[in-house]
Amino acid sequence: MQSVRKLRLTPLNYWRQQYAIVLMSHTKAGYPIVLSLLDMGMYVVAVSPHFKQNEVLRHLLSNEHRQRYFTKQVDLHTIMSINMLIMELKLQVQQVKLFLCLIPQINECEKSDIFEKTSAALLQTILEVNDLGVGALCAAAKRHVIQEDYSHVWCIRFHHNEPDLVHDYLEYLMGLACAAPRNLNVNLVRQNENEKCDCME
Repeated sequence: MQSVRKLRLTPLNYWRQQYAIVLMSHTKAGYPIVLSLLDMGMYVVAVSPHFKQNEVLRHLLSNEHRQRYFTKQVDLHTIMSINMLIMELKLQVQQVKLFLCLIPQINECEKSDIFEKTSAALLQTILEVNDLGVGALCAAAKRHVIQEDYSHVWCIRFHHNEPDLVHDYLEYLMGLACAAPRNLNVNLVRQNENEKCDCME
């Protein structure tokens, strides 16, 4: 747990002082993500059905990071929408910039309950990433980027056993935000997975 891969990007004002909600089933994939988000100056709310697992992470953080790290035990089946989860956490929508869901595959009924019955004002982008190559990953990132508006939440769901893919995607997503945080309207033809992708360089 001590030698973890962290995001390479320096802190960006786009993310600083914003809240990231990280929903995870266990800490293996969550710890490096949480650490990276805290390094960027974000507040992190770790949400899990297993309260003790998230509290374990607290002991691995610096004192400065602990002040911006919060945990919440939530039964996933009682949350009918992301909006409801934000209210459950006693946060304002304007405070939340990033929602990461690091859980195993869920069934269609649960997916509908969690991701689709949301407030139209949030305009959330849901992205499922499973076994994509880097080229397809970058193409998907550009297609799912939304314009910066503090009423918007970047919402991404990954399978919990793909921490490296999570890092690659977030690095690219944050690179886009850094390049043009107020005008991210990019049209990109899907790249062939065999085609070399230079967008991570």
